[in-house]
Amino acid sequence: MANVGLAGQNAVNVVGGPTVTGTASGTGASSTLARGSGSTLTDKVDSLVRATFDKVIVWKNRFEPSYRQYAYIEPRDVAHPGETVQMFRAGATGLTLATTPLSEYEDPDSKALPGNESTSLTTYEYGDHTLTSLRLHKRAWANITEIQIEHVRRHMRDTVDAIYMNALYASTGGFANTGFLSYKGDANGAISTTTAAAAGAQSLQAGHVRRIVAKFRSLGMPTFDDGLFLGLITPDVSVAFREGTAVTDWRYPHLEENANGNIWAGTVGVFEGCRFIESPQFKGIDKGANVNTSLALVDQTPATSTAANLLFLSSSGIAEATVIEPHTTTTAQPDKFGRLFGVGWYGWFGAGVYDNNGGILFDVKAS
Repeated sequence: MANVGLAGQNAVNVVGGPTVTGTASGTGASSTLARGSGSTLTDKVDSLVRATFDKVIVWKNRFEPSYRQYAYIEPRDVAHPGETVQMFRAGATGLTLATTPLSEYEDPDSKALPGNESTSLTTYEYGDHTLTSLRLHKRAWANITEIQIEHVRRHMRDTVDAIYMNALYASTGGFANTGFLSYKGDANGAISTTTAAAAGAQSLQAGHVRRIVAKFRSLGMPTFDDGLFLGLITPDVSVAFREGTAVTDWRYPHLEENANGNIWAGTVGVFEGCRFIESPQFKGIDKGANVNTSLALVDQTPATSTAANLLFLSSSGIAEATVIEPHTTTTAQPDKFGRLFGVGWYGWFGAGVYDNNGGILFDVKAS
């Protein structure tokens, strides 16, 4: 390569940098650093500086799965792992009462034991897998292993929770095989099953909560370990609920000095026998519709722009059966040269409605 400054004009191009030019050495010899049309010294020096980048990839905030943690019912004595687990309980009707006094020599007829009722959970194998190469690991400027594992872990958590969600919002399941109860929020805190009422006509009211709790108690549904039922609501529904100003609404009792911590924290907390948890994951998914199993829960869209199908639960609402707990898997170096790295997840489980009376899908305004 000819040197700059020798007889004749030569140029050396630097990839990503300026063009260096020169003329014959001696009197009048000169050299220039050219960068576009810039002519100042600062402009010419800047041409040697290039922007760098952060090697750490920051993950977008996400919402952790929610539904599985409320599954309190599990089969206790399974004969063998299989696709379907049949679960039994004694029916509501037992032996007829013997309220008539016996005569001295009476020998009553024997009675057959009452029949049982049953529901079933079907378990399936689920999982997915990713693959990266040695070349990618060596040439990448970020830690590919950490990125690969985090993607798989998030995918596993979101998929598992979506499977539970699909079961809870289905129109089948439970001992009656009809899914959870469905109610609409009417005016003045009333709840109804009428189909004539407009979807999402009313915001969530304190009276609605009182009647939902009363419905659970009337049906003999058990609470969770804290003695409360559970209400899963969206942040927008929570705002409307906390803004009720009547004496019988949420805000009035929370104005007391020893109770206004919920106002400062902006949370519903415990109210009328129900513990509230709010999250945008509890989207207003229409019962049996608009559930996209390919999307994470946070990406699900409401059934309509105005209606939110909230979920209220007792501890007997959800059942799960697990043959193999969902877990991450690794298949390091599956090829002959040891250049491929596999990370995936696998599980064998199932979930569904246990007691049809143990959950209520409640239709109110979304905001």
